[in-house]
Amino acid sequence: MKSRTASPFHFALLLIALLLLSACEPPPTASPLPAQPTATQAKPPVNWEYKGVSLAGYWHDSYAQPNAYDTVDYLAETGATHVAVIVTWYQQDMQATQIFPRYEQETATDESLQTLIAYIHSKGMGVMLKPHLESRQGWLGNPQNIWRGVINPSDHAQWFLSYTQFILHYAQLAQQQGVELYTIGTEMASMTLSPEDQARWAALAAQVRAAYSGKLLYAGHEYEVMGGHYEKDGILFDFAPLPATFWQPFDYAGTTVYYSIQKYEQNSNPAPGADYLLTNWQTETLPALARWQAGHGKPVLFAEIGYRSIDYAALNPYNVSGANRPDLTQNYNPTAQAQAYQAALQVLSHTPWLAGAFWWQFIPSAAHARECGQDVNPALEPEQSYTPCGKEAAQTLSQWYGGGNPSPPPAYAPTLPDLLDLPLLTEENLPRRWRAQTTGSLSFDLDAASLHLLTDLPCGDGRYAQLDYLFSATQNWSEYRSLNITARAAPNQHGELTVALLEADGTEWLSSHWLTGGEDWQTFSIALRAGADQSADPWEHPTEFVVAPWFQSDSTAPPYQLDLTQIAGIRIKALAVNADCAALPQLETWIGAMSLSKEEVQPAQVAHLPVIETFNYPSQEALYQNWQILKSEEARANAVLDTNEGNPALWLLTEMPCEEPRYLTFVRRFPQPQDFSPYQTLSLRLRGDGENEAPWGAEFSLLLWDASGASEEIWQSSGWLDRKQGWSALEIRLRGSGQGNPFQHRNDFVIPTWEASQDNTLNLSQISAIGFRFNTTAESCAQFPSWEGWVDDFILK
Repeated sequence: MKSRTASPFHFALLLIALLLLSACEPPPTASPLPAQPTATQAKPPVNWEYKGVSLAGYWHDSYAQPNAYDTVDYLAETGATHVAVIVTWYQQDMQATQIFPRYEQETATDESLQTLIAYIHSKGMGVMLKPHLESRQGWLGNPQNIWRGVINPSDHAQWFLSYTQFILHYAQLAQQQGVELYTIGTEMASMTLSPEDQARWAALAAQVRAAYSGKLLYAGHEYEVMGGHYEKDGILFDFAPLPATFWQPFDYAGTTVYYSIQKYEQNSNPAPGADYLLTNWQTETLPALARWQAGHGKPVLFAEIGYRSIDYAALNPYNVSGANRPDLTQNYNPTAQAQAYQAALQVLSHTPWLAGAFWWQFIPSAAHARECGQDVNPALEPEQSYTPCGKEAAQTLSQWYGGGNPSPPPAYAPTLPDLLDLPLLTEENLPRRWRAQTTGSLSFDLDAASLHLLTDLPCGDGRYAQLDYLFSATQNWSEYRSLNITARAAPNQHGELTVALLEADGTEWLSSHWLTGGEDWQTFSIALRAGADQSADPWEHPTEFVVAPWFQSDSTAPPYQLDLTQIAGIRIKALAVNADCAALPQLETWIGAMSLSKEEVQPAQVAHLPVIETFNYPSQEALYQNWQILKSEEARANAVLDTNEGNPALWLLTEMPCEEPRYLTFVRRFPQPQDFSPYQTLSLRLRGDGENEAPWGAEFSLLLWDASGASEEIWQSSGWLDRKQGWSALEIRLRGSGQGNPFQHRNDFVIPTWEASQDNTLNLSQISAIGFRFNTTAESCAQFPSWEGWVDDFILK
């Protein structure tokens, strides 16, 4: 068949048809590329939904420092609408499957996070909570080769189980605090490679959705967005872009943005202009990101973007230290950082598919390491961090965010009146001065120029609530001789009040007091004397600070000395004893005033102690220094500190022969007679082993030694302790007015008839020892030769 040649008329018809067809087609799904502005055409502010900044603290108390709140104020002044708050957990090495917090060092406490989030909200800004994972050890033990993006756990399924616990913990916290955005992962490139792992991320997103109602994202690395090849020290990974289906469970497709915008071969200027950098954005990076976004259709959120204040800031900005290329300089260069900010903000402000960006990073402890830039002296030491705080870049950011002209937060160093005169506190600066920790719930506020604490403490694990004031710089109190504090508890309540000084080396010095409820204020004066080794019970030193017994663990170490020139903080701790937790679940306390004085305070002569024993010993050796075991020759006994339930208790296992004599007594003798006369009752907790259904138990007797006469007299209260009864509270009246069968005086101390032949009276001002005795009846000893029990919390009331 012969072919035909089209005529001009045919071409005209074809052109008209094509034009009509194109008019009927639906619009393209790909997002259009933005217009091509120049840096001189800036039209701030940006119109993002999330004008974000990142706040990254890498120490357990970073978010509790006053500087953290000053930094939040600074961020609000930039015009930021949202703050990303970073919290970090760890795995031991790159192959580990278990993830854990390090609250004692790097991981921010939940309490500090909650308080900081509330403060950010109070400033009118939203929050993106962004948990990070780090490895404590790199590949092959190399500490310099640690990046979460190339971890390779030995068991991926097991790793995800642990990671899920980590992420759900903060999802629940985010829900409780009304957090607007939550990130379930950041740069976990090696854990998104396989279809199996991608399915696990979808399952995790579903679990988070069940616990958290805000917006959700995953922050992918460049390798997860564009693909790439990682090779270092023999570690090899080939990454392909994540499939579009990966992003479907999320509200936003998140990514971290550290693309190299400067081409050294084109421009070797250490601080190239914004117009040049903007061109590279437009010709390479932005089109690639637009194609990625068009592939999945989700709005994009830059979870991190940033540049260091260093020469060649826009060249390889992912380098966190040193020069951005080994052969180039690394001088402090805030102009290079500011130009990179200007170019990025200019081009990204015209990007319709971009929901916002979070600039990396601001540091909450601005007083340390000159992180905010206010003390930078390039002639002395280069300051090369990512933070724009106090630099030209912050002014650029503020211009685009529509903020003011923020001034860098100061390096906060409180003066003594600032700390100790509580009337100077206000509701606004209260949370930035004091850090709260508790095992239950704790609210604190100002009440008539006093610090008001309301605690709700669960029965069980070490019930406490405390407030810490940590100085930004150590204080010198050497010219003072005493610290005075006034306090009171709510009517019909009582508890322990501990005042502690924190030294710069971590030593904690305590002075403890019994706080009785009522309207009257109690005043405590505590000497600031630098004494010798004082590994002692702080209850026996109410007028001076001593090292907590658990601190002096090495008897060969030099004795502690209180260094008044290195006071790093002060702590107030309220404690309710377990014996009262059911009847008194709350403890309400007021701190009225604190002051330093140059007047000497003489050590108190210990007269009476409201807390007799809590078994909070650091070791078995320390326990046996205070308690003696008196037993018949054939009897056997083990006394062990038991902390399985959190609250320390004394666990006892006894085995006694059926033949007489058969006795077993545990005794604590006081260094000098104690005065119990101000108190009415002695309470304690005890329980049996809870194993046998038969109604066999054991006799339990609580003993007091009265040293008022020529020889000590034993006063006794006895009862039957059922094995299956569980923990029970015992209240014994300190009446002591006769003798008789102790079983007929279960809640009273008497002298047994076989111990005294005349009518005696218990002298409460001369108590020389306390003890308890266990026994089984002769009839049951063959069937039940052993008896197991627990005792704790001897409290005078």
